[in-house]
Amino acid sequence: MVLAKSKLGSTKPRIAIPEPCSYDKAYSDRSIKSYLEAVEAAGGEPVVIPLGLTPEETAKRITGCSAVLLPGSKADVDPQKFGAERHPKTAAPDPLRDAADELLIQDAYNLRKPIFGICYGLQFMVYSLGGKVRAAERREYGHAQVDVLTNSSLFGKLPRSLEVWMSHGDEALELPAGFELTAKSPTAVAGIENAEKKMFAVQFHPEVRHTRLGTEILRNFIFDICKAKPTWTPQHFVDETVARVRAQVGRDRRGRRALSL
Repeated sequence: MVLAKSKLGSTKPRIAIPEPCSYDKAYSDRSIKSYLEAVEAAGGEPVVIPLGLTPEETAKRITGCSAVLLPGSKADVDPQKFGAERHPKTAAPDPLRDAADELLIQDAYNLRKPIFGICYGLQFMVYSLGGKVRAAERREYGHAQVDVLTNSSLFGKLPRSLEVWMSHGDEALELPAGFELTAKSPTAVAGIENAEKKMFAVQFHPEVRHTRLGTEILRNFIFDICKAKPTWTPQHFVDETVARVRAQVGRDRRGRRALSL
């Protein structure tokens, strides 16, 4: 397990996250900010993987990480490459993001690092590993109820019914070999996993505040699935923030900082 060490000696597991979208920077910046904040809140250290890296550069970036998180995206699946059905009105595919995800999945599998796909990340895992994705008969956007179907480590100690936030127009139709359905909404696949290969995914968005217990799901991935030790505490956060502010303000100047936990 690879941990990031802070200046104060505490350690946090590093989670690699590719940029969400290559052709809409404003969307990508907003989206990645949510993932960075969510991973930090769950006790991890996010590491952004830029799109367009060579296979060698990608492998080097994730070698020092504990796991890979494949985020949601503005893009839709590429029907020409993967044979998926499409809506008449849909977003464009994102070849750069797809190429990054393919490399990250392969590298993570070779290095035995866990993978967590979210929304588009689930769809990409499904169709790139031999399953099928289609345009949903009804797009899901907004609050949804998800039923947990198995004793997946991803949902460990959580209620069997979860209030989540959905935002997708495509859905998984057939799962790849070795995967099982772990959660379902009234209209779509909501969670899948191949525990042997350390691959997990959800269709909803645990990184946003609209998903109740989203932080707990991320913590389950980081600490139960990745086997990291939860050494990062609120006091560590306070100590490191104070040290960072002092360094920015300078020893001979005074600054004020309000902290809330």
